[in-house]
Order: sequence, then C-alpha cells, then structure tokens
Amino acid sequence: MASKKHKNSSEMSESEKKSLILKRTTSLFKQAEELSVLCAIQIAIIIFSPWETSPIYWPSEAQATEIFKNYLKKPEVVRTKKLIKLETYLSEKEKAKEEDIRKMEQKNEEMEMEFLFSELVKGKSMNELDVRQTKGLLKLAALKKAKLEEMKKQLAEQN
Repeated sequence: MASKKHKNSSEMSESEKKSLILKRTTSLFKQAEELSVLCAIQIAIIIFSPWETSPIYWPSEAQATEIFKNYLKKPEVVRTKKLIKLETYLSEKEKAKEEDIRKMEQKNEEMEMEFLFSELVKGKSMNELDVRQTKGLLKLAALKKAKLEEMKKQLAEQN
C-alpha cells in the first residue's frame, strides 16, 4: 500500500518531520524483521537521526555490531559480489525506460500510419501528406507486403 503524499521536507515543521521519521523507521524495522524471517538472513539497521544524540540500532546495538563485524570478516570479493552501485542501477533503469519510450513511439507511429492508410482508402489525397507521413506509409506498405509474402510461403508449405 502506498504511503500518503507529504509536503516537501523544507515546508514541514520539525514536529512533522520527527513524526514522519518515527513512522517510517517503525515501518522499516517491521519490514526488515519480515525480510530476515522470510529469507533467513541477518539484517542490521543503523539510523543517524538529527534529533537523537546516538544512532538508532535495529535489532539491538550488540546484534547490529556483531552482524557488521561478521560482514567485514568476509573477503571483499564475497562482499561486493552482488553489490550494485546506485549509478549503475539508475543507468539501467534509465535505459529500460528509454527502450519502453522507443517502443511506444514506434507503436504510435505504426498506429498513425495505419490510420493514415485507412484515411487514404476513404479518399484522402496523397497531396495532403507531409514527407514524414509519406515515408511512414511507404514503410507500412513494405511491412504489409513482407507479411503477405510470409503468409504466401506458409500457405504454399501447407498445400
């Protein structure tokens, strides 16, 4: 379930910020506990809050310290094996979104050309089209022709 939207942190009062952080940390601790149980893994959380003099530890300071020490004892190869840098993650997400946008633009172009083709069938003049539309229609015609050729081959193989 999505959390409700909050004001920009610069627009919030100190008490609102404290309240929000308390709610979020409580939720974070619950999720960490669920994750540790479901996946049988060790999780430690250390939060440095501007309103607290000492850090907040989960599950406890001793356990968090022990988990962190165990982590540091492992060779660096093991520690960094599944490590993903934020820049890498964001660039992968950006590439995926760009690919999605490219596919949507291509689909929109195809739909526009299909619409233009149907308009031409209904009697629209070719003189009313611009260069991009004409090229798109030629491309559409080539695709349709290739599909027809493929269908002919399939029919010939069936007979």
